[in-house]
Amino acid sequence: MAGGSLAGLPEIKDKEFLKAASNMKPVPELNTKNIYVLGNPSLGYIIYQKDSSVNFDLNSIAKGKKNILYLNPETGIFVKDKSQIKITKKDNLLIWIKK
Repeated sequence: MAGGSLAGLPEIKDKEFLKAASNMKPVPELNTKNIYVLGNPSLGYIIYQKDSSVNFDLNSIAKGKKNILYLNPETGIFVKDKSQIKITKKDNLLIWIKK
């Protein structure tokens, strides 16, 4: 039996996100104590930050044209502008970089 934990996130209803996530694998060289990254070069990346105050260079992992979306932790809906969501310094943050 493997150990692990699940992130405290709302229900995500975006079928495109769920399909992309199911075709991604961990990117160990980008994972740290507070940041976990899943990726697939043809689909994009999902970054989960346990602490939203941690800075992460999104341009470092996805070169070229991309859509950067942030999950609103209250609604489970992705938005393009991080300022549209209410997050505190220690909130979890989920970022989806779509190719």
